[in-house]
Amino acid sequence: GYSPDITFDVEVRIGSSGGAISYSATNISNIYHQITTNLLPGTFYYWSVRSVYKRGILGEEQISDWSPFHSFQTWGSGTLVIPNPSYPTDNLDV
Repeated sequence: GYSPDITFDVEVRIGSSGGAISYSATNISNIYHQITTNLLPGTFYYWSVRSVYKRGILGEEQISDWSPFHSFQTWGSGTLVIPNPSYPTDNLDV
């Protein structure tokens, strides 16, 4: 289960696992996290996370290794596109 003594750090790198850090956050207390900066469209990003047990407590703090990198890609050109619904047609109720 979840322990309030565990927090997380995350790094997001651009282009490759050795690329520049484009986003980082520390002391995350939830098991989910939303990036708070804009990402570039049509770009590959690589992220890694580590856990910290009893952060800042002298003699008790334990920091894990960084996880292997995982990747994701943003889509689009950066221009907002308004969708054109193609269904239903002819005012058909679904």
